[in-house]
Amino acid sequence: MDTLGMGRFFNRTKVPGKMMLSLHLLGLAAVLAVVFRSPDRIFCALAMLFSSAGDFMLVDELEQCREKLKIKNAFLLGGGSFIAAHILYIATFLSLLKKAGFSLAYMNGGSFAAFGIAAALIVLFAMVCARNKAFSKYPLFLIYVIMLTADCYAALTYGAAVFAERPSALLAPAGAVAFMISDLILGLDVLGGIKKFNPYLWWFYPIGQLLMIIAG
Repeated sequence: MDTLGMGRFFNRTKVPGKMMLSLHLLGLAAVLAVVFRSPDRIFCALAMLFSSAGDFMLVDELEQCREKLKIKNAFLLGGGSFIAAHILYIATFLSLLKKAGFSLAYMNGGSFAAFGIAAALIVLFAMVCARNKAFSKYPLFLIYVIMLTADCYAALTYGAAVFAERPSALLAPAGAVAFMISDLILGLDVLGGIKKFNPYLWWFYPIGQLLMIIAG
């Protein structure tokens, strides 16, 4: 049974609460896509679909289920699913930026903040890998950091660009940053064996997804 994070509030069936929470978020994104039928909503729903697939691959409580299905390399499959999700979230917020009348090459303070986040994460994970001699995992995390911060770039740029006319747009960068923090916690665990932040992962992750879904 899930005992950490927001997932514990969804322990009502045999399905782990974390997975149920993920499926609820997917349902919300799908409903919004059907109701509004805009490209950004469709991208957002697809992003959540891949996120739920990633959750299935990575949630510890589903390990026996994955074994029954003879799924191998669940970590790589989960990471790939989340990379796809980030690409779709990038498409979500870039489409909203374009819809607001800005060029895709437009940059502002939010853009430069994302560059700073990317540099900090690259250095942090390199230091963690060096300390634990875990460089075999670093290339995948480097790719993931690039996708993660590209997601932040799109959301932060969009939020900063349209905030004056649409204050609710700040939900996009808030969600992207929360999502980033959840992945930072995961990276510290996988690469560095630092587990003390794990109880917060399933707070930042679903909140980040929810905010991005609403903002999409």
